[in-house]
Amino acid sequence: MAKVLIIDDIPDNLRVAATVINNAGYEVMLALTGKEGLACAEQNRPDIILLDIMMPKMNGYEVCRILKDNKSTCEIPIIFVSARDEIKDIKKAFDVGGVDHIAKPFVPEILTIRVKNQLEHFRLLQSLSEREKMFKNLFRSIKQPIALIDSNYVIKYCNLEFSSVFELSPNMAVGRNCFEVTCGGKAKCSHCPMEITFQANETAYLIKNYKGRVYRAETSPVSFENNEMKYASLTLTDISDFSV
Repeated sequence: MAKVLIIDDIPDNLRVAATVINNAGYEVMLALTGKEGLACAEQNRPDIILLDIMMPKMNGYEVCRILKDNKSTCEIPIIFVSARDEIKDIKKAFDVGGVDHIAKPFVPEILTIRVKNQLEHFRLLQSLSEREKMFKNLFRSIKQPIALIDSNYVIKYCNLEFSSVFELSPNMAVGRNCFEVTCGGKAKCSHCPMEITFQANETAYLIKNYKGRVYRAETSPVSFENNEMKYASLTLTDISDFSV
């Protein structure tokens, strides 16, 4: 069950918001001041925070800034719920780190939907982040030169073995056009094997690095769940000693 922290200095506002959130099936935590809210967020790590703007001593903007500066709370999505709904107020809410703004008085169904959407979005980002870490670790563990290329022909990941073939570090290779790195050009040729790979076909071709070493390049289509971007893996095998 997701935990929702509601921070508002007016008890009636807390009661109304808590009833709506509780009826939606979430666990509710309440705080009447910014200080209480900060302590609660630090100790209980809510999944999302509903934050008022106009509060005494410490307003919602200040609370949000502190939460975003704290490593243990910086990733918690914050929805501002406030009667301050002028453009400048909404812009400031986003500028300090908020992910949404809902005007008071709010429609219960709208509040519930916005909370649900932000929770789902946050879970997706966390899932992608964990997969990205796993993918990077996997690439580092593979001893054969390998890279992941997106459908814009940009190198997204590569291991040290791959970048070393072209006398680069992984950081210098990632983010660059694959043709620039592997072929010395900045545009794909008319019969690009990578383009064939993005059409769900495996390909193989030969490339030569700056030292004259010859490599068999093999590409395979790669797909990720919940990601429309197409990818291809590119692996290299040094065949210089076997080439005629």
